[in-house]
Amino acid sequence: MNTLKKDNVILKETDKSKIKELKSQGYKELDQDGNVIDEQSKKTVPLADYKELQKDLEEFKQENTALKGQVTKLKNQLKDKK
Repeated sequence: MNTLKKDNVILKETDKSKIKELKSQGYKELDQDGNVIDEQSKKTVPLADYKELQKDLEEFKQENTALKGQVTKLKNQLKDKK
């Protein structure tokens, strides 16, 4: 018997096709200790959100590169003072 959970609803199910259907509705499969062992893998994000996140990611990568360069420069300056 498999245990499935969504929000505060907990179901026990044995039928494999029903379990698959419940997972597609957002239920997560739990082990005996209540830990998530399987959940729906086909989660979607609106395209506008995805594009915005991609843009943010590129900005963060550029900022990260710049900051790493500053750290290296400061480390070198510190070594030169010693």
